[in-house]
Amino acid sequence: MSAESTPAGGAPEGAAPALRRLGRYTLGKRLGEGGMGVVYRARPDGAPEDGSGDVAMKVLRSHIAHDPHARTRLSREVATLSRVNSPRVAAVLDADTDGPAPYIVTEFVPGPPLDHVVATQGPVTGQALVELGRGLSEALTAIHRVGIVHRDLKPGNVLMVGPDPVVIDFGIAQVADDVRLTMTGLVMGTPGYLSPEVVEGGAVTEATDWWGWAATLAFAASGNPPFGSGPMSVVLDRVVRGRTQLDGVDPALRPLLAAALDVDPARRPHSDEVMRALELYAEHKPVTEALTVHLARPPAARGPVPDTTVTPQADPTMVQPVAPTPQTRVAPVPPGRPPGQAPAQGAGAPGAGQQGTYPPPSGSAYPPPQGPAYRTPAGAATPPARDGGAPSPGTSPYGPPEADSPRFGQPMRGPDPRIGRPMRTGTLAAGLAAVVGAAAVVPLAAWGLLVIWSIAARTVDHAMTSLVLRRHEAGPRRSDVPVTVLTSPWHLFVAALSTGLALLLPVAFAFAASVITAGVLTESGLLQVGVEHPLPMAVGTFLGVLMAWWGPGGLSLRRGSRTMVRSMLPGQLLTQVVAAVLLAGGIGLLVFAVMEGTGVSWWPTTWDTAPFTELIPQMLRP
Repeated sequence: MSAESTPAGGAPEGAAPALRRLGRYTLGKRLGEGGMGVVYRARPDGAPEDGSGDVAMKVLRSHIAHDPHARTRLSREVATLSRVNSPRVAAVLDADTDGPAPYIVTEFVPGPPLDHVVATQGPVTGQALVELGRGLSEALTAIHRVGIVHRDLKPGNVLMVGPDPVVIDFGIAQVADDVRLTMTGLVMGTPGYLSPEVVEGGAVTEATDWWGWAATLAFAASGNPPFGSGPMSVVLDRVVRGRTQLDGVDPALRPLLAAALDVDPARRPHSDEVMRALELYAEHKPVTEALTVHLARPPAARGPVPDTTVTPQADPTMVQPVAPTPQTRVAPVPPGRPPGQAPAQGAGAPGAGQQGTYPPPSGSAYPPPQGPAYRTPAGAATPPARDGGAPSPGTSPYGPPEADSPRFGQPMRGPDPRIGRPMRTGTLAAGLAAVVGAAAVVPLAAWGLLVIWSIAARTVDHAMTSLVLRRHEAGPRRSDVPVTVLTSPWHLFVAALSTGLALLLPVAFAFAASVITAGVLTESGLLQVGVEHPLPMAVGTFLGVLMAWWGPGGLSLRRGSRTMVRSMLPGQLLTQVVAAVLLAGGIGLLVFAVMEGTGVSWWPTTWDTAPFTELIPQMLRP
């Protein structure tokens, strides 16, 4: 294998060079790129000049090229992938996993992706939507038949040849994800189309692909992502919590998609139920007639997620015949193959490769995939529970309780380490009670601590977000931690500036709330108090902190605060003790200050009265 290249000026970091030749292929137009590699349209040697024999070549990124284990695993997968034979799937024709620039060759599908079709022509409705669902189900059935789970079915991986869908990137996405997860602890893919088990590193089965089928169909039917838009962490959080947004989907189809998008794979409808429900929708009948009620098992009784069996259609007339996708599905068979790969014998013809079993990548923190083509190695450890306690199969393997949230600067072991973790709402609420109680005694000190906490939380959030995105785009590097340390002053500066701006409104709101509370209490005759009384000060602080938490700029404060709490209080017992102390201390301070009835202290200053008294309207003064 030989490769000739020219400088790739301006190419994104980690992208393949602008190659002219790779193996026996001449590379042409760059079709796109993703987290795994760069895709080119290529012409094999001896192919017609009219482009009818062109293929699509994906040149893999360096994080796979530099991993010998990844090359071996990829070679085994390609042998299995070449056995998929369906007009609904872009066949794998060739691969080189031994050369300096690993590549995979698939047939070239002359059609735009589904997301582009929806963006330009609008949502897919009526019979066209039914045909899309049927075509995708046929593709998944063909893929599952050889023991492969696609794992990354989404609109961008569905090419439309007229009305017919063709699925690309099958199986390879799983290998790439396993490699990336082993090395970086991050998930590659499009937020909103990664199933909850993929996001959390759980067992992946065929039910994962039917979740992707429902997510893709929901987008096609509505024109909107099924879990909304926004920052990656926000969308992934909606996924793991099952917060679907299906308002734009036909109400008659919505129950089917909602059931298939269930967080728990055991409660999702099986393949035969999905197809029966789709046919009922085509006949304008209720889809719920085909759905079996899947009752959730108690947490203590839950075991490993059962495999989802692909059941052939009992009645062949239920699925309309599909004409083969024409022409560009035949490519020359190159001489020589990577070791272990079956030779391709035409468009998607079965090769001689054997479907084998193999262990998960070494060093992986995740349980091996479950399914027809996988075995769980004997003696494999069950991942521990998130918050301590007994390990629970099917839970996210984020490590022991003390690693509930990786401390800042430590290697990340899960996906984005903030996704799917405990929210620590109770601990944060206890902290709010402590701040309110302190504000009833020494408000300036309480607000000073709040400012320091806000700056620290935003600094941690900015630094971790930067590290997550850098590793997501370019893979892990030895320079990750040094770069994070060197950029920390910048993150601190940004956090301090954003905190100063974000607290302007909460401080003004707290001041106004304190003044109004004092005026209302005085006018009603309940208490003759001034704005310096502990009760109005506590009320104003409480409302001001809520404004800071949920108001403009609050997202970074919330994420950073939760990360800091998880890092400082990793164990459940320690968390409960600290929360109890904060809650009792805050309530005790508030009760003591109100019972004393004296004014608050402006420590650490020497002020005798509030400096803003003159700003209070006369009608609101006691």
